[in-house]
Amino acid sequence: MHRGPDMGRPSLASRQSVLHAFTQVFIDDEWLFQGVWFNLLTTLGCVHSMMFGTFHMDFFMQRGLTALEVAAVHSFFSVWNPLNDIFAGLLVDEWVQRGFGSRLQLALWAHIGYAVASWFAFQDLSLPVWLHYALAISSSDGFAAVASAVNGLVIIEQTEEDRQRIQIQRINSIFGCCEWLVMACAYFLWDARPANCGPFRSYLTIVCLLSVMTTAMAVKGLRKSATMGAKVGAKGRRSGGETFWQRLRPFLGMVRKHRNFWRYVLLTAALEAEVVFFRQFDVVLIRVLLTSWPWASKLLLVVCDPLCGTLSFALTWVAERPHMGIYGVSLVALKARMCVCVLAASVLGLSCITSQAESQSGDHFRSNLLLSLLLGLLMVACRAATRPATSLGGIVFASVIQEHSLVAEEAREKGSADVPMKTAKEIAQRAADAPKSAAAVDEAGKYWMLRAALVKPLNSLGPVTGSAVLAAGGYIESDGSTQHLTSKLWWTCATLPVVVSALVSAISLSAWSAFSLHGSRLEAVKAMRHSEQSL
Repeated sequence: MHRGPDMGRPSLASRQSVLHAFTQVFIDDEWLFQGVWFNLLTTLGCVHSMMFGTFHMDFFMQRGLTALEVAAVHSFFSVWNPLNDIFAGLLVDEWVQRGFGSRLQLALWAHIGYAVASWFAFQDLSLPVWLHYALAISSSDGFAAVASAVNGLVIIEQTEEDRQRIQIQRINSIFGCCEWLVMACAYFLWDARPANCGPFRSYLTIVCLLSVMTTAMAVKGLRKSATMGAKVGAKGRRSGGETFWQRLRPFLGMVRKHRNFWRYVLLTAALEAEVVFFRQFDVVLIRVLLTSWPWASKLLLVVCDPLCGTLSFALTWVAERPHMGIYGVSLVALKARMCVCVLAASVLGLSCITSQAESQSGDHFRSNLLLSLLLGLLMVACRAATRPATSLGGIVFASVIQEHSLVAEEAREKGSADVPMKTAKEIAQRAADAPKSAAAVDEAGKYWMLRAALVKPLNSLGPVTGSAVLAAGGYIESDGSTQHLTSKLWWTCATLPVVVSALVSAISLSAWSAFSLHGSRLEAVKAMRHSEQSL
């Protein structure tokens, strides 16, 4: 029987039905392509950064980087880290305010530099190891600052409400599966020893090249997204002859009254410092905990990200429900995280008591597989409970920035002695009736700068603290092999993550419990956002 050219291929109607089913479940039709392009930019366009963050500390410690050298480098880096983020915020803000064009024009160059910095970090050079380490983290963080500023502000510009951002974040979880495949291969290829690092280095080169190509494709797609060019042009003309410092002065006066911003900063500072710590020391900590079972350590490292990503993906549907929202999901997750930390501390304490009893009875130290796996799983569970607050943090930050107009209106209402104080909803309604008086100058870049100045210095706490504690516990930087495992080192690697997680849990839960940008107040912010867009 003769078959036509289309025999065996899915028909147009069937392809459309599949696409319709996808948009019904995952994301609305009008946001589909926007979500795909944005997530290509922020996931596969930066996937090499996950490899850098996970492996670079082990790479340099295997080459003799000491705790004292780490502390010395980070004494400089703790200043450089916030400064380059402040500069990135200034750059992307002034680029738009001066009317030079879209922020996306900066994205491609920033991502290219970011990829080159990740590749540079894992080359064996004739430089002193501390200098190589300093150049690697400084260049990587510099390009990452511009890339992150562009990525974060593009989603704020191109979206209007939390529901749209949550659906785009849901697509992010799907792209995260591709990131996981990249990282799974990286874990199995990883070997920090100079003689065995070649396969990983070749793999990293390929990943960096593909990331640059993906970024170029995503930037081209986002440029075609609706209203991007119009918004940029309007903002560029609006700044007039004002200098940056003239616009910054009233902003700083207003942001002091923005309580939810300071609560968000406290939450973000704690969680981000913890993320940096675990990203740099997970490989070392889990490898030492499971020294006698290397297959188990690799398996735990490989499954951690997909498990956390699956939970985050599932919770986007819960966060989309009006009665729950991002605040409710994150609050439940942070409470669960605190419970996990209490459980981990209890297991560790009981195990320590039992170990002391065995030591007094004359038994020699031996790492227990069940206890090691249990502690490792609790670390993963704590990370999974953190994921909703971190993965949805960009959405929260967008709402916090948009709350600026409402805070400004509340300040005006409070300053009018003859006008009775109104609720946030009433103030938003008044602004909607007179949008010209309520429209605020775009402050996204300035918020990004201020957040970086407050949060980034704490990122250096993780590397300095981790390397110092490991050195005190007996970890030999130039050789982390099994013959050096001692009771002191094992208990150091078991206790350190529990203490860090418990401290961060207490801070983040306290800050998030006081956060008030949800419910009726969030609805008031949405109303003001719509009134400003009608100008």
